[in-house]
Amino acid sequence: MGIGGAEAAEIDIENDATYSGTSGTWYHDNADLYIVYVKSNVNCESFSASMTDSEGSSGSMFMDNLEVYDCEDWEDTEDGEFTSAGWVTVDATGDFTMESSSTIYIIGGGEELGEAVGGAFAMLGGFGMICCGGFFIVLGDDIYRISHFKC
Repeated sequence: MGIGGAEAAEIDIENDATYSGTSGTWYHDNADLYIVYVKSNVNCESFSASMTDSEGSSGSMFMDNLEVYDCEDWEDTEDGEFTSAGWVTVDATGDFTMESSSTIYIIGGGEELGEAVGGAFAMLGGFGMICCGGFFIVLGDDIYRISHFKC
């Protein structure tokens, strides 16, 4: 249980991405908070990305559909392989045209958080089972000795 929980707690950005690439079409279902990742070797200063709806709009006057963080806000993942570079802000569903200067990976943040929390609980459950198993071994041996004690 502990090993399986540790595996479930890891986020696999490449395989869990609902969209990856430098250009293409992505159906945004508006069912989650979507986070944009890039490989950690991408230069923040030269990176750009956009998400355009079917009418050619890339957002509103105040916010783009795909908001790229300022460079000081980019954050590497724990393994150092990816960097969180932005998030999807649009609240509409539909097909969007994606363009970026480097490959982007879009994953659902809520879904991944749920998997990580579930994995952490599974790890705790595994350690709890080990602890209880130790008590059963000790107590079981004592009960066996008491039940077979002869006067």
